[in-house]
Amino acid sequence: MGTTITGSRFSADDLRADIDAFLCRMMDQSVLSRPISDYVREIETQCGLDSHWRYAQFYQQRFDGTRATVEAAVVDIFQSGAIWVHFPVRHFIDDNARMPTSTEAALIAQGFADALLDRI
Repeated sequence: MGTTITGSRFSADDLRADIDAFLCRMMDQSVLSRPISDYVREIETQCGLDSHWRYAQFYQQRFDGTRATVEAAVVDIFQSGAIWVHFPVRHFIDDNARMPTSTEAALIAQGFADALLDRI
């Protein structure tokens, strides 16, 4: 992940890097012999033609193009605990902070969906 742990912020650059990694992986599934530089070049070329391409592809490929799937995935991050296996919670929240409630997680999910869809 491209998260910026210093300062507890996840920047637009972090999001873009994570999206690009996801898109490269999806491209890699189809042709395993291409160098990663080809995938990065393809992403940058497509973004040069359409500045929304990266986000639109991510939305479609990762979330089947549905807002409900985006929101469900974000809520699952907080409720499943799965992410914390490799990235302890202390890397993502301040000391003595608590995990969000179900209602708060739903609001975070709505915010992420809004931010993603604003880029499409």
